[in-house]
Amino acid sequence: MCNVSAITVAVVDDHPIVVEGIVTVLEKTGTFSVVSTGSGVNDILGSAQSHGPDVIVVDLTMQGDVIGAVARVREAFPATRIVIFTASGSAELAAKALGAGASAFVLKGSPQGDLIQAITCAMAGETYITPSFAARIIAELEAKARQLRARQSMHPSIPEGQNVPLLLLRK
Repeated sequence: MCNVSAITVAVVDDHPIVVEGIVTVLEKTGTFSVVSTGSGVNDILGSAQSHGPDVIVVDLTMQGDVIGAVARVREAFPATRIVIFTASGSAELAAKALGAGASAFVLKGSPQGDLIQAITCAMAGETYITPSFAARIIAELEAKARQLRARQSMHPSIPEGQNVPLLLLRK
């Protein structure tokens, strides 16, 4: 487990009950101080500008360009870490979020300990992905690799029309 202390956090999610729940979970640990909350994509950059949190917990599926906002925060405030906390189990969206600079990807169906660990790992400069989701992504990548290898083995590297002359040369 990654250990870091006194972490300031902003929470941005378009569902007020989710924001309240995250704030409660984080503050009861005594390790985190929630300095800002927001409900829209503009609040991602706004929180970074106004409050300078160590970490911003962001819902990926809010209206607007969340991925773009993550990239802008990481560019303008490189020390601020972004933790994606979302119901979206899309490997493609996870890859885009991590590629834009998010340090962690946590599914909302995860135990609260996953969010806490994701934040502390992000602060330690590590990447965190919900373990069950990471296993699913790895399985999907392995399946795609097998499909690609199977397709490549079905298509010889030498065009079929060139096979006959090559066989005749061998005689």
